[in-house]
Amino acid sequence: MKLHINKIFLLLFALMCCNISFAQTDSLRYNIEENSDSPLFLDTPSNITTEVEYDPINNEYILIKKVGDIILERTALTFEEYQNYDLDKMINNYWKSRSATAKISTSSNDGMLGSLIPQLKVNSELFETIFGGQTIDIRPSGNVELKMGVVNNRNENLALSEDNRSTTRLDFDMLMQISAMVQIGTAINFNLNFNGNL
Repeated sequence: MKLHINKIFLLLFALMCCNISFAQTDSLRYNIEENSDSPLFLDTPSNITTEVEYDPINNEYILIKKVGDIILERTALTFEEYQNYDLDKMINNYWKSRSATAKISTSSNDGMLGSLIPQLKVNSELFETIFGGQTIDIRPSGNVELKMGVVNNRNENLALSEDNRSTTRLDFDMLMQISAMVQIGTAINFNLNFNGNL
């Protein structure tokens, strides 16, 4: 009898597994939105343009995606939806231009961003004759290490009250290593270094 029940459970389990494996849907388990920032979505090609037309009869803005003269998609937006669309577009353009500016100001070939402090230009002939140039360039670098902890000391001295047997305190330790390369024109070039515990 027990063998018969085991066979029934095994058969039911096999049928459920088959049913699950063939009952798939077309949706993804982890959906990716169409307008996502995922790297799976490539940028829009340069030959696809988006134009905006205002329809005064329906009080709508119509986005028209085109390839040349061929219309790919028409989308009608209300005034509020168009404002959100335009704001998102302006924010994306702003961050793309900031990113492009940061890439232009890269230093040497190491691929790192340029200095945190931009070059200073002094428009003075006297400054140029003394220092051999009009720029002051400061390039800081370094690191800070911060250790934080809690120290709890417990003393089993019976002569002390219960409150005085345990003490807890915070422990901080900081190590700084900071350096800066300073160049004034072409005449002066020096380094500043600081290493220490605080």
